[in-house]
Amino acid sequence: MKTAKILSVLMVAVAAAVMFTIVSAAANPKSGDYEYKLVSDGVEITKYVGKGGDVKIPSKIDGDPVTSIARSAFSYNTGITSVIIPNSVKSMGEEVFYSCKNLKSVTIGNGITSISGQAFSNCENLKSVTFPNSITTINLAFYGCTSLKSVTIPDSVTNLGNSAFAECTSLTSITIPNKVKEIGYSTFRGCTSLKSVTISNSVEIIGEQAFSGCKSLKSVTIPNSVTEIGTFAFINSGLTSIKIPGSVKTIGIEAFEECKNLNDVTIGDGVTEIKYMAFYGCTNLKSITIPSSVKSIEGGFTGCPVLRIYGKKGSTAETFAKKENIRFKVGTAPKPASAKPADSKSKAKTSGTKAAA
Repeated sequence: MKTAKILSVLMVAVAAAVMFTIVSAAANPKSGDYEYKLVSDGVEITKYVGKGGDVKIPSKIDGDPVTSIARSAFSYNTGITSVIIPNSVKSMGEEVFYSCKNLKSVTIGNGITSISGQAFSNCENLKSVTFPNSITTINLAFYGCTSLKSVTIPDSVTNLGNSAFAECTSLTSITIPNKVKEIGYSTFRGCTSLKSVTISNSVEIIGEQAFSGCKSLKSVTIPNSVTEIGTFAFINSGLTSIKIPGSVKTIGIEAFEECKNLNDVTIGDGVTEIKYMAFYGCTNLKSITIPSSVKSIEGGFTGCPVLRIYGKKGSTAETFAKKENIRFKVGTAPKPASAKPADSKSKAKTSGTKAAA
C-alpha cells in the first residue's frame, strides 16, 4: 500500500516536471540571438542572448512583427556597442538597456512614443541618440549617461521630466521643444557641463530641481510664458545673473540657493511671492530689484552679505529689508558694469605693432 502511494506521488512529480518543461519551452522560444514570446499584436523580445557588437533588432521573428521589448531584455550587457530599434517596436519595458556600459549609439524607430523607466540609464559610454518624431514623452530615461554631450529633443515631445537627463555630466547644451509645458522634477539635475539652455515659449513651469547643480550654467533666459519656478530649481548652479519675468507668480523655496556666482537679479513686475530661502547663501549677490507686486518675502536672502535691495518706497521690499537689516535703496539696481576698454598704453602698443607691420 505504501509502495503504491510512493509510486503515485513520484508519477505526479514527474508529470508536473515534464509539463513545466513543456510550458517553459513554449513560453520562451528562441530565434537567433533572441528569446521571445508571442503577444496579441506580434512578438515581444524577452532576452538578448547574442555576442554583442552592433545590434540591429529584427522587425520580424518567425514571420511575426516584433512589437515590444520586455523589461531588462538587454540590461547589463557589456558587449553591445550600438543598437537600432526597428519601426515595428511600439513599446519598451523598464530598464531595457540599463547599464549597457559599452553602448555608444542608439537609433530609435518611429513606432516608439515614450521612453521611460530608466530605459538607457547608466549607459556611461552612450554618445549618440537618434530620436524619431513620434516621441512624446522622455521620463527617467538617460539618467547617468555621462558621455552624452549633445542631444536633439524632437519637436513632438510634450512631456519632459523626472530625471530624464539627470547626471549627464558631459551634456553641454539643450533646447526645450515648443510643445513642452513643464520641465519636470530633476530633468537636468547634476548636468555639470551644461552651458547653454534654450527654453521655449510654451514652458509654464520650471520644476523642482530642474537645473540643480548645473555648475557651468552661467545664464538662462526665462520666457514670459513661465508662471512658476519650483523648489530648488537652480540650486547650486553657476548662474551669474538672472532676470525673472513678471509672468512668474512664485519663486519657489530655495530656488536659487547657494548660487555663489550670482551677483545680479531682476524680478519683473507681476511676481507676487518669494518663497523661503529662495536666494539663501548667494554670497556674491550684490543687487536685486524687487517690484511692488511682490507681497510676500519669506526670509529669502539669508547669507547674502553684500546685498542691496532696490525697490519702491513703502513697498514690501523696503519693509522686509529694514526688518532683516539689509541695505535698501529706492529705485532700480544699476546694470552690471560692462568690460572695461583697453587702456591708453595697450592701445599705443597695439597701434605701434600695426604700424611696424
